Amino acid sequence: MEEVFLHFQSGPPSRLPSLLRTAQNLLDPFPCRAAPVFTPWFPSSGQRPPLRPARPPPALACAGGGAEPEAEPAPLRLQPGRAEPVAEPAPPDRSPRRSWVVAARSRVPSQRSMSRRLRDTLSVHRLHPLQRARWVIHRENCGTGTDLEQTWRALCRAVRTAPLPSCTATIQRDRAEVWVFCDLEWAEHVGRRLKRALQLEGSIRLCVRTAPDILSM
Repeated sequence: MEEVFLHFQSGPPSRLPSLLRTAQNLLDPFPCRAAPVFTPWFPSSGQRPPLRPARPPPALACAGGGAEPEAEPAPLRLQPGRAEPVAEPAPPDRSPRRSWVVAARSRVPSQRSMSRRLRDTLSVHRLHPLQRARWVIHRENCGTGTDLEQTWRALCRAVRTAPLPSCTATIQRDRAEVWVFCDLEWAEHVGRRLKRALQLEGSIRLCVRTAPDILSM
């Protein structure tokens, strides 16, 4: 073994034996433990386990007179002599609680129309112009003779065809509200087009996660 030099801070001579023992222990070979022999959990008879169960699957059928299932997809029925399940007739359409629509790629204005009022609001709340916000459309905004579902269908057509930059929209049926998401830099442009295209009444409000109401239109 090569010579080893031990450098230590000066102190009482009684510490030297302890430091020498510590250095000697550090230089001793590291003990190696032999790894245990691997024992597989499955029997090692050389035969592979079956890929399919020995018994065929049971036949699935909708029992009559029971409660209506909660799942949306159509139930499946296994018929004798067929390897694949056959879909049952779908139940009558039921409106889901939430639906989404995304704006298609379309022409957008060349300049951003952000008013001084909105710029001051972003500065007060420390918001970035590219942060996402949402316009909230209530049932009361739909006007007389128009319900929320009709407004939602009109919005879906407008979002797909009109130049609404980076917009997504969702209907919250449990809240009786429609949310239209957009970047803050396009918020006023999107709000004006929503009021005009959907013929909304009253005021719609713009919200972000940290501020429930930063702008009304």
